[in-house]
Amino acid sequence: MSLSGVVAVGNRSRLSVVVALSAGLMMAGCGEHKKAATQVAAKVGSDEITISQVNGVFAKMQPIPGKTAEQAKREVLDNLIDQQLAVHQAIEKKLDRDPVVMQTLEDARRTILARAYLDKIRSSLSNPTAEEVSKYYAAHPELFAQRHVFNMRELDIAVQPGLADTLREQLAKGVAMEAIAADLKAKNIPFTGNASTHAAEETPFEILSKINDLKDGQMTLIEGKNALTVLQVLASKIVPVDEKTATPFIQQYLGNSRSGEEIAKDLKSLKEHTKIEYLGEFLADAGSAAAAPATAGAGKAAEQPAANNIAKAVAGLK
Repeated sequence: MSLSGVVAVGNRSRLSVVVALSAGLMMAGCGEHKKAATQVAAKVGSDEITISQVNGVFAKMQPIPGKTAEQAKREVLDNLIDQQLAVHQAIEKKLDRDPVVMQTLEDARRTILARAYLDKIRSSLSNPTAEEVSKYYAAHPELFAQRHVFNMRELDIAVQPGLADTLREQLAKGVAMEAIAADLKAKNIPFTGNASTHAAEETPFEILSKINDLKDGQMTLIEGKNALTVLQVLASKIVPVDEKTATPFIQQYLGNSRSGEEIAKDLKSLKEHTKIEYLGEFLADAGSAAAAPATAGAGKAAEQPAANNIAKAVAGLK
């Protein structure tokens, strides 16, 4: 069972970096010779590679140790030249008409256009206010003011008929984890053991809500669809995060939630006002598909519990 938190991203906010380079008027010698401004970085045959293309790739790169920005940009340009040469050959050999290539290009086009539309929705939303941030901080002491770091061990057990009832009875009687493991082994019930340390924000909400108030040594049962997990808190300590430190991460979470909700609402409306027909092998599933939420993926960020979405927010503070 994974206890890693998830930062909702149905939802993804982007930073745009626009680098404008222009050549000014330069004076040379006694005369006023003007050097023409250019936005072309290189020519490959009759095709041009622009400075904007170079800067666009460079802006997305991580700094390269030991290389200046100028050296890195030159490498970018050389790579774009190689790419353009390959494009020339692909077109010359009519690979752009290959059915697989055509499908790939169309898939990329659809993905880019859909993402652009969703990004437009996100960018139109207002940022969370200071009041909203403070309210969220106060409403979730388990993530901030009373944030715990847990030292835990667990048994992940395959689901068996009646096993959950047995485990609940054992926990109610205070049976030790070692005895539970021995009983499972004797009954040939598959299980695995694990020990780990997790902060509150790295713990799924449904688990956090069950272990947050446990005293050291106490255990609880987590019931999943395909597995049962016996969790024991070996030790825990409070490592609080103040509101100032938490603010940027709360803003990110609230922004992601808001955009997820807005995207879900928009796509739901579009689906209601657009004629959608299921055909062929998908016809039989049309009824269940229509009954399902219109945006099972798009609104996911908004529906995730807080603890699952703020995982990276304070993970480095433990």
